[in-house]
Amino acid sequence: MTAKPKRAVAANPACDAAIALYEGIARDYIAAVADTGVIFEPRDDAREETARLVEELRARGARVRNAGASIVTGAISPACVFCTGDCVSQTLELSNNCHRDCYFCFNPNQEDFAYYCEHFYPWRKTLDGLTEGKRMPSAVALTGGEPLLYPDEAVAFFARARELFPRRTCGSTPPATF
Repeated sequence: MTAKPKRAVAANPACDAAIALYEGIARDYIAAVADTGVIFEPRDDAREETARLVEELRARGARVRNAGASIVTGAISPACVFCTGDCVSQTLELSNNCHRDCYFCFNPNQEDFAYYCEHFYPWRKTLDGLTEGKRMPSAVALTGGEPLLYPDEAVAFFARARELFPRRTCGSTPPATF
């Protein structure tokens, strides 16, 4: 259990009793779970340091997005901005192949991950299929894996996207210039 937080108001015996009750319930729960073999990690004191560093970055002009999961400096793809807003956007991949190991990457959890590390996704068919929907995307984005491992394929993607959606925003994650 963590230390009790400092109070900004006068002591309240009923509140103290309720807190003690729930702290006891929490201890009992943790003990019961531990009896099954699952052990909770101790409190992560680095979390406070991380929050302080994020605020320092924000004060220096960084944009903190996606509930604190992303910190952005410099350019950001308009398609990325649309993806977290009210606009309809569509993000496609060329492949899962990537030379990075980003902590937030969910690709390894996808079905057929290994296959699409070696093969391209059917992005042309998917992109062409977007024109058949009732609501056209406001933005089309390219992500991966790392799409710039395949510059010719990435250029072909954006050329086709611009043919199909000439008045839409096209971008990539990470941002790229074509």
